[in-house]
Amino acid sequence: MRRGRHRPATGGAAITSDRWLRASWRQTTIDAVVAARPLERAADGSGRVLSYRVRTADRSLVELDAGAVCERLSNEHHELLLLTVDRAAHVLVRHMRGGLGGAFSPGTTLTDLLGLFCAHCHERLGYGEQSQKITVACDRVVGASGVASARELAARGVIGDEDLKRLAQLKEEVFATNVYGSAIDRAALVAGVNRQWRERNVRLLERNGVVLPAFIAPPQPTRSFVIVLDRPRGLGAVPDDEKRIRTIYPGEPLCDSPAHVRFMPLVSASDLPVGTTIAELQRKHDGGGALSEREQTVVRAHRDAFEVWYEHGPLVRAARAGARSRRPSTTRPRIAQQDATSATTT
Repeated sequence: MRRGRHRPATGGAAITSDRWLRASWRQTTIDAVVAARPLERAADGSGRVLSYRVRTADRSLVELDAGAVCERLSNEHHELLLLTVDRAAHVLVRHMRGGLGGAFSPGTTLTDLLGLFCAHCHERLGYGEQSQKITVACDRVVGASGVASARELAARGVIGDEDLKRLAQLKEEVFATNVYGSAIDRAALVAGVNRQWRERNVRLLERNGVVLPAFIAPPQPTRSFVIVLDRPRGLGAVPDDEKRIRTIYPGEPLCDSPAHVRFMPLVSASDLPVGTTIAELQRKHDGGGALSEREQTVVRAHRDAFEVWYEHGPLVRAARAGARSRRPSTTRPRIAQQDATSATTT
C-alpha cells in the first residue's frame, strides 16, 4: 500500500491567518479514492461488501479491503478520525454523484472535503456521544442540498397552504402505516395519495421501508456540508479519542431517519430484548401500557425523528415522484455573498 501523503489543511478554502492558526487538524491521505466498485461480498447472503476495486486520484487501480483506512485526520490533542474504503464508497455513490440527499459540486473529491473540514473545524471535537454531526460552513458553494422544509418551500411558492393542510391531515395515517403497516400497506398509501396529488408539487415517497413526504423542486445550492462521526462498534478495545467517518453530505444536519437501524428493529439497546421493534413498543404505548425509561426514550426518539422528516422532505424530479407537476418552480434562491462562518458542532 502506498505511504500516506500529508496535505496542508486549506482544502481549497480561503482562510485568514488567524483561522489557519486555529486549524489544528492534519490530513493524511493513504489512498485518494475517487471511485470504488464492490469486488467481493460475504458468503452469508447479507450482501455485505468485503473488498473493493478502487480507482485513486492518480488513476491507479487497487484492490482494498472494505475496512481499510483511506483517509486519516488527527490533531495535536491526539484525536483521530478515520475514513474507511467502505464508507468512502458510500459517500461517492450517495452524495458525490447525486441522490435524494443532494450532491457535491462536479470535480469535488473526498480528499477536498476532508481538507475543508481540517480548515474550518474547531480544535477539539469532544467524544461524549456515540454519534456526532459536524457542520462545515465554507466561503463558496460546495454542492446542492437535496432536502428542504415544507414551510420553506411554501414561502418560496413551490407548494401552497393547501398542501401544508393536506400534509397535516395525513400525518397520523402515515405514522401509523409506517409503524404497523406491511410493505403492501405502504405501497398502497403512496400510490393512492400520489394519484390525488398528481397536480401538486408534493408527493409521498417510500425510502428504506418508511413513507415520508417529498417535494418536486430543484436541489438548492449550499455553502455547507455535514460530516457524521461514529464510535466504532465490535472492534475490540478502541481508544476514546478515535471515531470513524460514517458519511458526508451537502447541506444542513438532520436527525436520523425513522428507518435508521437503531429504530427498526431495535437490536442495539442492551436493556431491550434482541429483535424488539418500534411496532411493539408503540402498540404498548398506545394501549396505555407501562413503558420502562429506556422504552419511553426510544419511542420519543422515533416520534421526534418522524416529526423532523415529515417536515423536511427530499427534493425530487417529477419523473421520480411518479407524475409530472403542472406547477413547477422556476426560481432559484440567491446565494448570500458574505463569507460563511467557521464550523459549528451540532
